[in-house]
Amino acid sequence: MLIPVTNQFAVGAAGAVVPDPVVPSYQTVYENSTDGTSFTFSVTVASADDVLVFVPTGEGATAGSLMSISSVTLDGTGLTSQVYAAGTHACPIGIYTTSGVSAGTYDLVVTFTDQTALRCAVGHWRLAGTTATASDTASDISYGGTGLSVDVDIPANGLALFGYVNGNTMAITVGGATADYNQSTVGGEATGIAGGVSSVVASTRNAHTISTSHTNSAQQLGLVVAVFAGVA
Repeated sequence: MLIPVTNQFAVGAAGAVVPDPVVPSYQTVYENSTDGTSFTFSVTVASADDVLVFVPTGEGATAGSLMSISSVTLDGTGLTSQVYAAGTHACPIGIYTTSGVSAGTYDLVVTFTDQTALRCAVGHWRLAGTTATASDTASDISYGGTGLSVDVDIPANGLALFGYVNGNTMAITVGGATADYNQSTVGGEATGIAGGVSSVVASTRNAHTISTSHTNSAQQLGLVVAVFAGVA
């Protein structure tokens, strides 16, 4: 008796194998508004099968002067930077990943250099059905303005994940993705943050636009986007 074997992947045009959709799971946004250069957050990992994505940002004490993210570690091991934006201003932001971390609770440590940070925030997602390496990335920065915009290529059943920061507290409108958080940092202090994911696309979408905007001009804008493809 023959037993049929079911392929876990769909077959697309011209016989191309299309992987199952990437499955995102937003965890939380960690925040700390105490001045410092190093910030520690407790992170719970549910499964070693997940790709862990973190989007750290902060605001330095001196506007218009460089502040950098020097390292992001989980349980003492450095995470991989997929995309980073800092320019010459005090609101750096990046997307960092890791995978294969056993279930448990660990310390996530974000360290800044060049000046003291007034506050720090880190978005956290789990992704299933992908790898810890982005298939495409984009970033943009500006010292002033009412928003930023970038384009990325998203493969079939993949998604784009973004992070955004500005140096003022105001409502942020997001285009091309859904914000999992969109707020000012702890205590209502003057740093606006947002982060989230696009919908999983049914077919390859090139030049997909992720945008952020706000009514009033803000200082020190930063936008980072990373695309995660399914594993075929």
